Amino acid sequence: MKLKKSVLGLAVLASMLTGCKNFFSPASMDSTVETHGAADLALLQDLATQGYVDYRIARFFALTTLDEFTPTHSWQGATLAAQPLVIYNSANERPRYYEFRVIQNGKEVGAIACIADKEEGEPVQYVMPFAKQVGSTVARSVAFSEAKFIDTGYPSRLVAKNYMTGRSADAITGKEETDVAHDIKVRELLETATPEMLEELGITTQELYDELMKEQLEEETRIAEMWDEIEKVQAEILAVTDEEVLVSDTSRATVISTSTSDFYLKPWYDKREWTNPGGDCGCNALTFITLGLGDKSGCPYVPLSNNSAAIMELYRRYVNTLWSGAKGFVAMSVGLSKMTDYHLFSNFFHRWDYIVPVMRNTGMPVVSLRSSIIGKKEWAWHYRTIIGAKTETVVTQHKFLWKKWNTSSSTDWYFMHDNGVDGKNFWEKRGKYYQLWSAHVVKK
Repeated sequence: MKLKKSVLGLAVLASMLTGCKNFFSPASMDSTVETHGAADLALLQDLATQGYVDYRIARFFALTTLDEFTPTHSWQGATLAAQPLVIYNSANERPRYYEFRVIQNGKEVGAIACIADKEEGEPVQYVMPFAKQVGSTVARSVAFSEAKFIDTGYPSRLVAKNYMTGRSADAITGKEETDVAHDIKVRELLETATPEMLEELGITTQELYDELMKEQLEEETRIAEMWDEIEKVQAEILAVTDEEVLVSDTSRATVISTSTSDFYLKPWYDKREWTNPGGDCGCNALTFITLGLGDKSGCPYVPLSNNSAAIMELYRRYVNTLWSGAKGFVAMSVGLSKMTDYHLFSNFFHRWDYIVPVMRNTGMPVVSLRSSIIGKKEWAWHYRTIIGAKTETVVTQHKFLWKKWNTSSSTDWYFMHDNGVDGKNFWEKRGKYYQLWSAHVVKK
């Protein structure tokens, strides 16, 4: 119900902002800025006719998110590229994300990823305070429809697959990618997992299994109803200009308050730009956790400064301790315990209402597990480290004749540190489709 009010609130805002125009008009932008790899209009229009999200609708939600994150990332005066990169699902080749570049002072300074496939979830999924610069060779291949961007390692990495050669490569460096993994929905995992796999994940009873499956089905229903509401107000959304969406809060007569509740775990947040060893995501997460613990970790190998060689050595020790390949939280916890005075305590699913209070109360990070697989056989869990959270709450006053009423809508985000080779960090929206399980750090 909260989300439906949020969508309706955006519709009210859109209808109030709509002028005499009946088209979506991007704001004026620096003509020298070119987003390499952006999709052309013909492709975007064709995707809309096929039933995918109209990129203009996605861009509207990206603009509202840009407005929301402007104070966080100092994006004052920024806008979005008119056309997005299209990121495809590596498993089924369906469009998955529209990535809109954030442009400020003639430079691409960030990116916002929106859903292209309505079955994927809520309109906006990621906010990145960085923009991957696509190499010219890859950009040409995408432009000539020889290659497509795929979701392997996204958003930390941007990978392109050449469908003429069948090879995948890093879109920035051109280096070939061999382990092409993709996320699978939690429900799909539950339906295909072996008893041994479920036990490794901590799903040890039929009651736990049924509850998790019930949550997934309820989430699918909620998402479908949300997109039904969006479709009802599509005409109003398409009539709004960039300038109208990004109008200052003081001129929005209906918005009576906007509040942001955010926090970061300082020992880890301050080290988020330290050398990132990339590599195995589980060992990467444990390395970063140990770095944040610092001299309190009990680990004799932890560097107390951004010493690249020492950080890589710490990572290699975790690789030797955990071995390679997919691993559950049991193995992760054993590995952390062998190297430090801490271990991992498995949470109950991947619930915001549990994860955030635990982080606030303990001051310790949480390891987030997304479900993924390599090819169609080999499991490849993807671990990230949650080191912060943010909730944006908007209270809107509505008026009709003599009647007044208020609605409140909230959006929740995790701040993630990932194993991207470039060491970047990103915001991921709270959700349940791919966020499978979590565990927090506790002292032994």
